[in-house]
Amino acid sequence: MKQLKWLNCAKFIAILTVMIDHTYMTLYDSKPILYASFVSVSLFILISGMTSYLSNSHHEENWFQTFFRGSKKLIAAYCIATLVHQLHFDHRFDLVSYLTHLIHFNISRTHYFVLLYLQLMLTSRFLYMLLQKCPTGKRGMLYEALILIAVTLFSAWCSNYTNILGVYGGAGKLFAGTYLVSYFVGMLIMKHSLLEKASTGKCLVLTAAGGAVWFAIWRHMCQTGYDLAHYTPAELGLNPPGLLLTIQTVAVLVLLFGLFTLMDQLRILIPITNLFAFIGKHTLYIFLYHDMIYADYLVPYLYTDNVWINRIIFLFGMIAIPLALEWLITQIQKALHTVMYCPKKS
Repeated sequence: MKQLKWLNCAKFIAILTVMIDHTYMTLYDSKPILYASFVSVSLFILISGMTSYLSNSHHEENWFQTFFRGSKKLIAAYCIATLVHQLHFDHRFDLVSYLTHLIHFNISRTHYFVLLYLQLMLTSRFLYMLLQKCPTGKRGMLYEALILIAVTLFSAWCSNYTNILGVYGGAGKLFAGTYLVSYFVGMLIMKHSLLEKASTGKCLVLTAAGGAVWFAIWRHMCQTGYDLAHYTPAELGLNPPGLLLTIQTVAVLVLLFGLFTLMDQLRILIPITNLFAFIGKHTLYIFLYHDMIYADYLVPYLYTDNVWINRIIFLFGMIAIPLALEWLITQIQKALHTVMYCPKKS
């Protein structure tokens, strides 16, 4: 499906910006590059809202079934990743320590994302059904606008006045704070099929328009910096995001839709989009493991005086090693499933 392919390409860009953010002062020391990476998690959430709406539309189920279906793979991968991190850091297994890290999502600085996503999954079916109840036409668009305003105000309150176990960023806010706005906007985009296969001319316009909005906000960030203390939608904010970052993220999504749709129309560039889409389908393990690989293996053992060699080796390692781990863990899970559930032949 072309639509899913460009979304997976966009997820590749999202994980790439995550890695760029986390390698600041090692692979580069430019504040403008750092500011350009700030859309990373918001872009993931926006895409998640889109895929969530699409997934909900293909399943007739209740709230619990939706949550279980959407989160079981993530929870299993997170539990395994926490175990791997503990064995790596402590060189032994301690149940109390393991459960503490598991509950607080803090054995790695990236694992907060799991709680962030789980909270959004709690809202998935409810928001989908709410959108389904909206009438068609202008009246329905008015209802959707009112729901968006209500979601924005509620998420702003959650960002400022709630706390969950002191977990970092939006994960430590009820229903992920203002990330809920990005999630809901993603659902609206998918409901109205705003980003579907388009003509070359339309793709060029969308690429230019999305790029122009992104560039204008990025230049503003470079000139003013980022105030991380403000989380309300009317202020600049990073995690959870403020209004400006949310608008910039939507602009990046429009840019990526136009760009990757154009690239996929050119035969010579299809192998590139195929590679990006493949990596984009496997971002979970990259998110869970890249920081440990970067900090504990790449920097101590493979750092050189040539920054470009470092960039190539580090980015390749932060992608390839988690993908290899995913393959290995998947094979182990399949083997265990075969042993436990397949009857022996008489």
